Amino acid sequence: MMADPAKRHCPFEGSGAAARAREELRHYLDDVLACGHLVPQAVQDAAPVVVSELVVNALRHTCGPCTLDLGWAQGGIEIDVTDANPHCPRPPSRTRTEARAGGDGR
Repeated sequence: MMADPAKRHCPFEGSGAAARAREELRHYLDDVLACGHLVPQAVQDAAPVVVSELVVNALRHTCGPCTLDLGWAQGGIEIDVTDANPHCPRPPSRTRTEARAGGDGR
């Protein structure tokens, strides 16, 4: 049985947070591969985009830091981003003409 890499818990805030989060993910993927686990190339390609988007959104839509937790379970990477807001997010109300692709109304 292969060893699983240690979970990571990383706090982020401020400018450059998404780049630092991607760097943590790269180190975590290196650990996963060093433990002998196979990580599909599609996952290696998509995970940095997912991490960046989640961290940027957590910082953009709350007024505090966020944390990134990375783990390995049943052949996949667990990515969890938690922001400082204790309330569940609510989408902004929009009229039909304001709602466009991309979700931000631009």
